Amino acid sequence: MLDPRNRTLLLEHLRPPEGFSFDCAVGTSFSLDLLALLTTPLAFTLFDWEDDSGSINTDPLAILGAVRSHAERILIFSQAGQICLPPAAQPLTAYLEQSVYEVEAPKGGVFHPKVWAVRYKHEGGSAHIRFLCLSRNLTFDRSWDLALTLDGEVIDRDRAFGENNALGEFFAALPALATKKRKMPDASRTLVTELAEQLRKVKWNLPDGVESLKFWPLGLSNRRQWPFEEVSSRPVLVVSPFLKDRTLERIAENRDPAVLISRPDELARLKPKTLAAFASVYAFDLPTGEGVEEGNDLEATRLSGLHAKAYAFDDGWGARMFVGSANATNAAFGSNVEFLTELRGKRSDLGIDALLVPAENGEVTLASMLQPWSSKNSGTEAGDEAAEKLESELERLCCQIAAKLLRVRVVQRQDALFDLELNSTSPLSDFKGAKVQCWPSTLRIDHAINLKSESVVKGVFRGLSLEALTGFFAIEASITAGGKSASKRFACVVELIDVPKDRLARLLSSMLSDKGKLMRFIWLLLEAQGGLAGSGAFRSFTEGAWSAYGSDEYPIFERVLRALVTDSARLSEVGRVIEELSSTHDGAKVVPFALRQIWAAIQQYRGASS
Repeated sequence: MLDPRNRTLLLEHLRPPEGFSFDCAVGTSFSLDLLALLTTPLAFTLFDWEDDSGSINTDPLAILGAVRSHAERILIFSQAGQICLPPAAQPLTAYLEQSVYEVEAPKGGVFHPKVWAVRYKHEGGSAHIRFLCLSRNLTFDRSWDLALTLDGEVIDRDRAFGENNALGEFFAALPALATKKRKMPDASRTLVTELAEQLRKVKWNLPDGVESLKFWPLGLSNRRQWPFEEVSSRPVLVVSPFLKDRTLERIAENRDPAVLISRPDELARLKPKTLAAFASVYAFDLPTGEGVEEGNDLEATRLSGLHAKAYAFDDGWGARMFVGSANATNAAFGSNVEFLTELRGKRSDLGIDALLVPAENGEVTLASMLQPWSSKNSGTEAGDEAAEKLESELERLCCQIAAKLLRVRVVQRQDALFDLELNSTSPLSDFKGAKVQCWPSTLRIDHAINLKSESVVKGVFRGLSLEALTGFFAIEASITAGGKSASKRFACVVELIDVPKDRLARLLSSMLSDKGKLMRFIWLLLEAQGGLAGSGAFRSFTEGAWSAYGSDEYPIFERVLRALVTDSARLSEVGRVIEELSSTHDGAKVVPFALRQIWAAIQQYRGASS
């Protein structure tokens, strides 16, 4: 457990088990990077989502295929005001507009859980469920985090497993936490409800060393907020990047020993009385040379910092470990929505000594990443409380703005361009003294309009291309107090009205704008391999560009015949592409006549054999 040599990416945890295919997924995150979400569907395909260097594949055609196939069956609930803006215009985010829902915590804190429930299906009809309990958000952050993966089968039974009730209740509650600014489609609500019910009836395959499980959703009105009552006098190990004195004192009270692991700057702000409650205090210190090689634009170049959260208790010959999203702070165990999973097993597997095994022969263990810490010799100063208070106020403001209703009406002009008319039904918020600007995320900030708190919002963004239409709007908020300033940019989801019905079909034709791109895309769908190595250069996905791909020819016909026999679903996706393109004026020009003939013959054959 907590082995730093065992490193995996989220996409590895989401990969379907052998013999199964992706059906649906519901995930939660405090902060959300739209680019990270765009790459997530790669995990559910047979695409090779890693390139030759081991970095995430950013081939735009591979991502287009994965997003088109799976985005409508993925729902993400994220804290309002915490969606990260892409570094450049990304037309593909149009496929995510019905996947992302901003939420608020019912007790006034923040929505902070990082969990996933994924359903996979088998040809035989059985349902396989995977539950992920993470300490990291859906971003490209490369801090040290924890990930718990549980797999299980849905059991055909009338009553739920008692230990799963809290898990099912948590997922069932998600739609009600979403902000009221736009309506969730009935199909999405049904998906969440069905998955929540199935979670109650899953028989989990327990990880090695784990004898039983318990799920702890925090911050919902009907749930107990303090999960450590049953181990109130046991030795404890706390791993948390953020700390508060009152919570730590409560955890460490009457415990011997108590061990604390955190970041140097957080330790520096603790009171001496709090530190004295712990027999050992360690600062997480990444060893020299530990990290990753320089990757692509979507990834940071090195692993750094502590973001993992864990609480381990020795309990006689046994032990209990809690992993998940909750920091050792007052908010985490008070007003926030959080999620912890409790693992129970033998002390030799999950106990404090088992987690702090000393390093031998230069190997990397958790213990090798720790340095004894004390306020006398740390050399670390506590953070600026005034600046932190200002940042906290800014975060509150951003949440208020993101949760308010913004409507955007799409108006098509005679010159084939579009105007976006922005309005709100009520004043956004009381942010007197703050400067707030808003603009479509596909444009630059020089197109922004100012939002005023004393009146309803109205504004027009004129002359946009089809690719620039978006349901994600950028917000920049700036505040000043006590001679200090703070600002933040984020994205929020708006309600789009009067969107062209053929918008996605026309968007597809703009991305597959020549026969070379179309042939390569169909080849990719049929081969289900994302590398496309050595066959034409393309720009990085993060540049938001779709370069021309040369005129290489591919034996499409042979691959189509093979898919006709072995994989009808993949063939249906190819047909959907052909039909969408053929339904638009520009797209129809790209589809070769020979390909139309092949598809017409396939349709005739499939109709005759059904």
